[in-house]
Amino acid sequence: MTQLQITLEIPCANGVQPVQVGVAYWGEVLAPSNPFAELVGEAFARMVPDECYQKYQHLATRLEQNAPLMLERTLLQQNAQHEDAQVRRFWGEFLNALDAMESAARQTLADPDAPEQARVWATAVAGAPTAIADLIDAIPVSRWAWGNQLWLLRRALRNDTSVWKFLWDALPRLRDSLQEPASLVALAMGLGQSKSDYAWDVLEPVLAHPDASVRTAATQAVAQLKESRARDLLRARLHAEPETPVIHAIVEALGAVGEAQDARTLIDYAFEHPHARNPVRNALTQMGTLALPAIDQTLQDTFDDTLKELLIQTLQQIDRPEVVPPLKRMVNPHQKPRVRLQAVRALRALRYNESLPPLTLALGDEDYSIQREAQQALVERGMDAAPVLLDAIQQPAQWEPRMRFSAQWRAGQALAAICSGDESIKQELMALAESYDLNQRWVALTALRYADYPDIGDWMANQLYGSPDTIQLECAMYLRKYPTPTAIPALMDAVRDCDSAVRAALEDAVAASGVAAIPVIQRHFAEWQTFAQRQSLTRILRQIGHPAACSLLEQLANDSDERIAGAAQEAYQHICSGDDR
Repeated sequence: MTQLQITLEIPCANGVQPVQVGVAYWGEVLAPSNPFAELVGEAFARMVPDECYQKYQHLATRLEQNAPLMLERTLLQQNAQHEDAQVRRFWGEFLNALDAMESAARQTLADPDAPEQARVWATAVAGAPTAIADLIDAIPVSRWAWGNQLWLLRRALRNDTSVWKFLWDALPRLRDSLQEPASLVALAMGLGQSKSDYAWDVLEPVLAHPDASVRTAATQAVAQLKESRARDLLRARLHAEPETPVIHAIVEALGAVGEAQDARTLIDYAFEHPHARNPVRNALTQMGTLALPAIDQTLQDTFDDTLKELLIQTLQQIDRPEVVPPLKRMVNPHQKPRVRLQAVRALRALRYNESLPPLTLALGDEDYSIQREAQQALVERGMDAAPVLLDAIQQPAQWEPRMRFSAQWRAGQALAAICSGDESIKQELMALAESYDLNQRWVALTALRYADYPDIGDWMANQLYGSPDTIQLECAMYLRKYPTPTAIPALMDAVRDCDSAVRAALEDAVAASGVAAIPVIQRHFAEWQTFAQRQSLTRILRQIGHPAACSLLEQLANDSDERIAGAAQEAYQHICSGDDR
């Protein structure tokens, strides 16, 4: 069975007459000369009005005349659209039966008694490559029925790459016989997936087709094939093509087949035609390192910040170590903040060690959002970033003088987040904290404070002696975080001699040790006679909040300075009376 019987209705003689019209699976319309006789018999058929015969003949003629077009639509475009409802219904039935036809083709090949015409069709649809080759030796593809040629092409378009080799000789003529742009689009898309050098000969004329959708599909196929023979034609068409979709396809095709000189052309085109910028970015990304010289030069020369951002995104997508130097140049303070931020984000996305120095450099940016982005990026890189950060803390000359202090601080913060608990980094930071450079000492202590090193309380206490406020503040905040009873004497000495805002932090650190601080306070109680010292004692005892402090608070409540006495009385009432005691 290699034909389909389709029932159609003919409106005539004040009614509707059903008729059956066949169609062979290779597309030949099989219209009977007297369909009414086949349905109702010869006798009754003579009673059918002539009007019905005439309308049937017109229908049969329309079906036959439209067969080549409708075969093209059903087999290549997967649709049966037509302005004539009867033609549309007829070929719609054919379209719906395509899967069943493929099954029938395999059965036909297994039938040794199948007619030759049916075997040709079945071989085109489901035959093995050897069977197709044998058939072509006997009957060239150009002599096959039109439907069989389209069936073989359909098979190739559906990713059966084994049959393309049987089509190359016939394809130029077959291509020129196709009636609709949509069929040429389907052909171009299939050729793009053919992976064959022969596809270029079929595609080249289609690149100049009057229909923009065909030109677009053909250009995209050239890109898929990476057909270098298309370069000159693509270059010529870039500025001559009027249709935007085709232009975008040309741009991306140049990305697939272009040379270094084409990168410069594409960037210039993106500058002049903003609508093409996304395709240009995709094309440059596809060119990879081949596009780097042109991208780098443009980043340094252009005044268009939006173009710079586009090219920075491109460098990120190229994702090679070679993109780091151009990105580093965009972190330069002479660039606009949004350009610098885009460059830092690109460096953050790249996972190369080469990106660590420029990210560290960005810690000294005057824009807070850029500093934060760089710091987060370095933290994400983990231990790989630790040596770079340690080196930057010790050699801060890479940053502008006015930004060095904050940059070193951020480096210390990043190091703390990365190296928490790491013994080797702890030792390096402790060594830095004992250097002669106050900034280095401060940054190292900050990192040690933020990192998870709870076992260096005594060492921190030693750093209090003779140190400036910034150092003492970091030590105090560490000792508040990790109370160390053996550090209390050093803290008390620091509180005693302190006349600045650091005093409150030192008091908090003493109080954090709790009741263990009270014996030390008792030993030095009589020595602390200045207002500031007595005030600190009151605050510390209030924070400790233990009844063991009551006797000391009672003495302070009798202080000659009413401010001390008042604060001590309040603390005494809170700690030492009623339910609180």
